[in-house]
Amino acid sequence: MRTWRLAPWRRAPLLAFGSPITVVAVLVTTAVLACALASAPLLLSSARSAALQAQLAPQCAEAAQPATAATVRFEPGTAPERLAEQADANRKVWTDRGRDPERALLVLSSIGPAGNPQAAVPVRDTTGTPMSQPATLVWRPGATDHVEVVDSAPGPGVWLPASYAEAANATVGDAITIADTSVPVAGVYTDLFDTDPGPYWCDYGDLYLNETSANVPPPALLLAADQETLLVLSSAAGLLQTTEQVPTRLDELSVDEARDLVAEQRAAAGELTDGEGTALVGSGWNERLDRAVERAELIEAGLRGPVVAVAAAAGVLALLLVAASGGFWADRRSAEVRLLAARGAGPAALGGKAALELFLPALLGAAAGWLTARVLVGALGPADDLDRAAVVVAVLAGAGAFLAGLGGAAVAAGLRARGTVERPLGSARVASPPSRGSWRWSSPRGCAGCCWRAATRSCWRAGSRRSTACSSRSRSWGSSGRRCWRPGSARGCCRRCAGGPAGVDRRCSWRSTGWPPRRERRPPCSSR
Repeated sequence: MRTWRLAPWRRAPLLAFGSPITVVAVLVTTAVLACALASAPLLLSSARSAALQAQLAPQCAEAAQPATAATVRFEPGTAPERLAEQADANRKVWTDRGRDPERALLVLSSIGPAGNPQAAVPVRDTTGTPMSQPATLVWRPGATDHVEVVDSAPGPGVWLPASYAEAANATVGDAITIADTSVPVAGVYTDLFDTDPGPYWCDYGDLYLNETSANVPPPALLLAADQETLLVLSSAAGLLQTTEQVPTRLDELSVDEARDLVAEQRAAAGELTDGEGTALVGSGWNERLDRAVERAELIEAGLRGPVVAVAAAAGVLALLLVAASGGFWADRRSAEVRLLAARGAGPAALGGKAALELFLPALLGAAAGWLTARVLVGALGPADDLDRAAVVVAVLAGAGAFLAGLGGAAVAAGLRARGTVERPLGSARVASPPSRGSWRWSSPRGCAGCCWRAATRSCWRAGSRRSTACSSRSRSWGSSGRRCWRPGSARGCCRRCAGGPAGVDRRCSWRSTGWPPRRERRPPCSSR
C-alpha cells in the first residue's frame, strides 16, 4: 500500500490529459462501449412504448385513460341527494390518489313495473302517448357544447335529437315524460349519426350508432342540461351508472406509466362500495388499457433476444478496443514504466497507475456514450417515451461500461508494462546454436573461448605458436618478434570483445555471430 502513496500514483489523475492521443483513444472507446450497452434497454423501452401507442392511437382517447365505473341500484323515488353522495363517493377514490377525474352520469336502464331491470328508459310524448323507441340519458361536462344545436333555451331540462323530437312532436319549452317524471325540453340537436361527432363522443358510439344494422335501432340519446336533472330522472328510473375517467396524454404514455395506471384503476375499482340506500350491482375499470399493455410487453419480449445479442457483441468488441487503448498508454509511457519498474513497481502497481490516469477520460467517455445512446434512441427510435426503469437500467449499464472499460484498460496496461520491462521493446529471443558439443556461446566462458580461439588463429597465421605473453590489460611482444593481441582471462575477453561488462552479446553471442562464428578483425600481429 505504500506504493500507492508515492508521487507517481498520487499525481496520476492530474496527468490524465498530458497525452491527448491517449485521452482521445480511451474516451472514444469507452463511449462506444457505454453506448452499446446502454442502447439495449433504451431501445427495448422505446419499442414497447411505440407498440402501446400504436394500439391505442386508432381507438378513442378514453381507451388510454384509467377509469372506474359503478352501477348502483336503489328504490325508485330515492332522494337525488343520496345519489349525489354516491357519485361523490365514487369520485373520492380518485381524489384521494391526487387525481382529478372527469365525471359522466348515465341512465342506461331502468326498473320496470314488475321490478326487473329493463333496457333504456320508457318515454311518453307531449300528449302522454308512449314512444315506441325508449331513450338513454347522459350527462357530461360540456355535453351540449359538442353538438349541432337546432334550437335551445336556457334552464334545466333535456336535449332531444332532432329525429326523436319530431317523433315526439316536441319543441323547446314543451314537456315530455321520462320514467313517469315530467321534464321540460331544453334543446334540440342534430342526431349524432348525421354529423361528425368528433372525439368528444367517440367512446359513446354504442349509444347512438347502429353499427350492426340491427332491425331495432339503439335507444335515443337524450342529454341532460345539468347534473341535477339527470339525478332526478335516475331517481325515477331506479338505476344509475357513474364513470370517473382520469385524463392522460397518449403521445407521452409509456408502458411503465400505463402499467402503474392499470394497477391504480384496479385498486380504485376495488374500493367502490355500497352507499346509504344504494346497492352496488356492477363495477369495473378500463380493460382496454390492460390489453394494450399486455400486447406491448409481448412485442418487447420478442425483440429482447436479438437486441440483447447485438448489444452484447458490440460491447465485447468495444471492450477489446478499450483494453487496446490501455496497452497504447503503456507504449506511450514506456520510459516512465521502465523507470518505475526498475525501482520495484510490479504489473499491478503499474496497472493501477494506468487506471488512475485514465479515470477521468473513461468517466467522460461513459457519460458521453450514455448521452449518445439516449439522444439516438429518442431521435431515431420508435418512440421517445421511455420507461423510468429502462433509463435506470441504462444508467447502470453506462456505469458498468465505465468500470469494465477502466478495469480492462488497467489490466491491459499492466500486462503490456510487464512485457516491456521483462523483454525490451524490439528485442527477440536468443536462438539456441546448432548441436556442437555443450559449448554455450552466450555465457562469459563461451565468449572467452570465442576470443581465445580467434586470437590463437590470428597469431598462428602470423607464424608464432608460442606467443603467450599477452595479458588482459596490455599488448606485449611474442617470442617471434611479432605483436599479438590475446585475452588473458574469460572476463577480460568479454570486456575486450564486447566493449564492456554488459556487452556479452555484442560480438561473441550466437545471436550476432551465427554459426560458425564470424572471424573478428583483430589487431594484426606485425613485426617491429
